Amino acid sequence: MDTVDVRVQNIFAKGDKALVEKLNLLSPMHACKFNTATDEELKSLTADNLLNSLAFFQNPFKAAWADNGTDVDKWTESLKACRGSAETTLYCFRTLCSNVYPVMDHYHVVFDALAEAGLVSAMGDMIGDLWRGHEYCKPDDFAHNAVLRCAINIGDYRLAKAQSQMMRKNGFTVDGGLDAKVNELKGGWDDNASAEFYFNEGPKPAFLVNIEDQLARRMDENTCGSAYSPELSSKRLARFE
Repeated sequence: MDTVDVRVQNIFAKGDKALVEKLNLLSPMHACKFNTATDEELKSLTADNLLNSLAFFQNPFKAAWADNGTDVDKWTESLKACRGSAETTLYCFRTLCSNVYPVMDHYHVVFDALAEAGLVSAMGDMIGDLWRGHEYCKPDDFAHNAVLRCAINIGDYRLAKAQSQMMRKNGFTVDGGLDAKVNELKGGWDDNASAEFYFNEGPKPAFLVNIEDQLARRMDENTCGSAYSPELSSKRLARFE
């Protein structure tokens, strides 16, 4: 218990098992709201008043970003601070869009976070939004290379190859070293085995299982745990069940 924040100790010192059970059902996004509560408010928590208390605790992220106002550079720094969590980065981006007109630096940070998390579909949606909805910013080399890195990160040769070919066809520059990584993926890919599986004529190939495993691991690393809140999270609370 010595390394656990005193605020967490205040909760568990109560010995209220029903409260702990409810706390462990909270998502990290909800659990970290307790970081804005006072010690007295934490001591007064019970299983009965937990949900009502949550409604009145301040959103810790909005509290941290409150001083950004319409300062584009401050929002860029806030985005960078969230980069360890793709979900939090997207949340910050949506919040900044209510205060400033997003610039390409903002998109670059988001693309970088999504690439690390393996969120290919979210990257595709954002690139589509840039093409259709942004007056000044359009997908650039960085954005498309981020999509390529994302495909490489999850081990999807088919997607990586298609992205690389699309970039060259449309005049985008592929970052040095990425072609070699795409070729590395090719060595473990079998189009015939993939087709047989999709047509229910064969077992799931190991490389497709690897893609699923990579997606699950990266999603877990980028969407939960201390990335949301280093002081208190539902993941930490679970240690004291």
